[in-house]
Amino acid sequence: MRLAGKTVLITGGATGSLEAFMGLPDTPENREKFTATIPMGRLSDPADIAKAYLYLAPDDAKFITGVVLEVDGGRTI
Repeated sequence: MRLAGKTVLITGGATGSLEAFMGLPDTPENREKFTATIPMGRLSDPADIAKAYLYLAPDDAKFITGVVLEVDGGRTI
């Protein structure tokens, strides 16, 4: 937070491999079980992640710092 006053914005995104996140082998059955735990009812696709990061890029987000943006369809709420 000591860099925030110098307009150095630090944010992070929480992404990872599906198998590591599920904690199970990536099989159709395990994907179905895992998807059932996501309130939005589907897995993310690369565009979901990219659009979230693009949101942080312009000056419109210049007051956002020190957060991790969860792009997970509401799973970690």
